[in-house]
Amino acid sequence: MTYLPGLSGVTRINAYDFGGIIAIINIISAKINAEENKTSNASIASNDSPVKIFISHSSKDKSVVESFINLILRLGCGLQPTDVLCSSIEATGIKTGKDIRDYLQKQLLFCDYVFFMISDNYLNSSICLNEMGGAWVLDKEVKPFLFPESDFADMGWLYEISKGAKLDNDEALDELRDELLDKYKLIDRPKTSDWTAQKKSFFKSLNSL
Repeated sequence: MTYLPGLSGVTRINAYDFGGIIAIINIISAKINAEENKTSNASIASNDSPVKIFISHSSKDKSVVESFINLILRLGCGLQPTDVLCSSIEATGIKTGKDIRDYLQKQLLFCDYVFFMISDNYLNSSICLNEMGGAWVLDKEVKPFLFPESDFADMGWLYEISKGAKLDNDEALDELRDELLDKYKLIDRPKTSDWTAQKKSFFKSLNSL
C-alpha cells in the first residue's frame, strides 16, 4: 500500500521496481490461495519443514554463497542443512520431486529470514529481483549482504529501507552470529574460538573467489 503509490508520476524507475511489481502480483495471488485453504497450507508447512533462512542469490555466485553457508551459518553458527534453503546447493536445495516454483513460494512464505546475496549477477537476475520483491511484500526479516566489489549505491531503494552489510565486514558477521544464536537458542553452539577460525576461513575463501 505504500510501495506502489510511491511509483506514481515517476518518469524513471529501476530494475528493482519491475521485480517488485511482478512479485507483488505473484505474492498477492499466493496469499489469496492461502486464505482460501489455510488447512492445506498448514499441512504443507508441516510436511515440508519450513526453513529458517531463505538464501536469495544468483546461481552464478554459487561458490561464494556455498562458502558463506558452510563456514558462517553451519560451522560458525551451528545451523543444520535443513535450516537453510539455497536452491543451487545440493545439501540445502530443493528436494527431489518438488514443484520448484511452488516449493520456493511456500518456503519464502513461512521462513524466518531472507538473505539477499547482492552482486552484479544478482542485480541482473529477474528471478532474484522477484524474490526480493516477494520478501518485502511478505514483510519478512531481510538481511542484505553485498559482495565486496558491490557498492551500497547499487542497492537503490533497498538501502533506503534496510541497511546492508558487506560480506567481508567482520563486525557485521559477528552481529549476525549473535542474533542467530539468540533467536534459535542453539544448544550445540560453536565456541567463539571456532567461530573466529571459520570466519577467517570464509574471508580467505572470499578473497580467492
